[in-house]
Amino acid sequence: MCAQAALRSGVGLYFAAAPVSAVRIIAAGLHEAVYVPLPETSDGFADVSGDTLENIVRPKLDSASAVLVGCGLGNSENTRRLTEFVIRSATCPVIIDADGINSISANIDVLKERTGDTILTPHPLEFSRMTGVPVAEIQRNRLGMTSQFAMRYGATVLLKGADTVIASPDGRMCVNSGACRGLSKGGSGDVLTGIIGAFAAQGIEPFRAACAGVYCHWKAADILTHRMPAESILPTDVIAALPEVYCG
Repeated sequence: MCAQAALRSGVGLYFAAAPVSAVRIIAAGLHEAVYVPLPETSDGFADVSGDTLENIVRPKLDSASAVLVGCGLGNSENTRRLTEFVIRSATCPVIIDADGINSISANIDVLKERTGDTILTPHPLEFSRMTGVPVAEIQRNRLGMTSQFAMRYGATVLLKGADTVIASPDGRMCVNSGACRGLSKGGSGDVLTGIIGAFAAQGIEPFRAACAGVYCHWKAADILTHRMPAESILPTDVIAALPEVYCG
């Protein structure tokens, strides 16, 4: 879904790196992506030991306009190694979501090694893992916590929720207060990440890419609420509605 959303949002070429067995499954439903099969472990995770990172991953990072890491990744030692390699090696914008966030939570200072722009898209529990602060405390001070983290780690942070907060390391902040129940389904975050990644790949600076991504994601769902109950909206419906948002 991340790839579909990115392709619907203006990306010309999307390279999807995944374990070889997963590529066979994903490719059956998504024909527009270019697949980068990775060796895999016995339990199905990407195996990034040996020369995989240098010989397969690095060339793609060097030619990318933006990198998305985390969606459907799983959480393992290999996941951590892959995510940290991307953080240290990619010079283009890197958008980190889901298991990408979870895998570096115990070593969050790796973000300080980035040489390019970073966008983090945690929900409150993931943000709690990143900061060590209880979810309840985060929810009481969403603006302050998000801003402090963004400035400390030099990253744009998008804290998901009914009132999504976006903070830039230079102090800019934005709140999207347009909650939509149609977005409260698993996979919605993957769609959002794909949209933001597409905008970043097209040269929109990180804070604006995150703000625009949140709005377009919400607007697509809002359009759909006039056609079906919010509870019936699927993440793939949101992707299908994106062209209507972009047409104005």
